[in-house]
Amino acid sequence: MSENLTVLIIDEDPGVRAMIRSVFEGVSGLEILAETDSLVYGYELIRQNRPKMVFMDLREDPSKTLEMAKRVSSYFKEVLMVVSGHEMSLDTIKACMEAGIRDFLQRPFSPDDIR
Repeated sequence: MSENLTVLIIDEDPGVRAMIRSVFEGVSGLEILAETDSLVYGYELIRQNRPKMVFMDLREDPSKTLEMAKRVSSYFKEVLMVVSGHEMSLDTIKACMEAGIRDFLQRPFSPDDIR
């Protein structure tokens, strides 16, 4: 028996968190671990629960998200991180990849973009 794919959602926008949750709710083999707007709390959830996937936003100050992503990729290499942001330039994508983020969503995005 395989274990569920656990997903953590970290986003400042409650509407985005709800949309991501709605895409994954009811999907067999997938479990939403939690959702939060706090990077600090999100990191603690990652540390304690080791989800398989983390969706997070780049925020007003992307350096905070990138710093957290670097810590996650240093200690928990198995965690797949997906980031969304309004400005996904080549420089931003490069910085995300260097921080260990492996997938990107340009905002605004739709549920179909997540699937």
